[in-house]
Amino acid sequence: MRKLITALLLVFVLLISSFVILKILAAGSEDNFFNQKYRPQLGRSQLLRQILQLHDYGDQRYEYLGSKNSTIDIEIDSMDGLVISDKALNLLVEKIAAVTGKKVIYYFSDHNILFTESVEPDYIDTLVKIYRDDSKPAPGVAKLYILYLSQSADHPTELGITHGEYGIILFDTGIKNLTQSNPMTFDSYVESTALHEFGHQLGLGHNERANCLMNAKVESDGNIYYNSTDVITDFCDYEKALIRANY
Repeated sequence: MRKLITALLLVFVLLISSFVILKILAAGSEDNFFNQKYRPQLGRSQLLRQILQLHDYGDQRYEYLGSKNSTIDIEIDSMDGLVISDKALNLLVEKIAAVTGKKVIYYFSDHNILFTESVEPDYIDTLVKIYRDDSKPAPGVAKLYILYLSQSADHPTELGITHGEYGIILFDTGIKNLTQSNPMTFDSYVESTALHEFGHQLGLGHNERANCLMNAKVESDGNIYYNSTDVITDFCDYEKALIRANY
C-alpha cells in the first residue's frame, strides 16, 4: 500500500512539474522550441488551451481552419457613433469564407459603448470582458470578435491589433487619418486591416513580401493607396500556402 501511495505521489509531482514547465515555456519567446513545435498542436484542444493558458494570437487557429466547425460567427461591437459599413463587412466575410472554407455570419451587438477619444490597453481588456459574448458556442460554430474603437492611446496611428486568440480591435481614427487624402479608400482599409489581424489569428506573422497582406509596411504612411482597388485586401499566394501549412 505504501509503495502504491509513493508511486501515486511521484506521478502527481511529475504532472505538476510538467504543467509548470509547459506554462513557463508557453509564456516564453515565440521562437523557443515549445512555441514553435508543440504549441500549435496543443492548441487543437480547447481544454489544453485553458489549462496551459494558451490565449495568444494563433492559438485558436484550428477552430477556424479545422473540420470541427462549419461556421464562423463574427460578433461586432463598436463605440457610440462609430460604424463599420456593410460593404466592408460583406467583403471581409467573403475573404474569411474563402480562406477558411467555412460559412461566415456577422452580427452587431446592441451594446451602447460610451465614446472616448482614445483607449488605453487596460481599458480595451475591460471592454472586451464586459461586452464580448463569452458563452460556449453552439456545436460546429467558431466565434470571432471585432471591437471597433476610437484611437489607441499608446499608438495613435495604429489601425488595428489582435486581442487574445479570438479578437480583432480596429481603430477608427488611425484608419481615417491614413485615408484622409482619399476617403474613398476608407472601407477598403477597414477590410484590409480586419483581414490582416485575422491572419494573425490564423497563425501568420508579418512578412516583408511586396503586395502581401501580412507585410507590416502595407498599411503605413509610406504606402498609402489613393485608389480603392489598389489597397491589398486579400492574402497573397505565399500567405495562403502558409495558412494551409499551419493547419
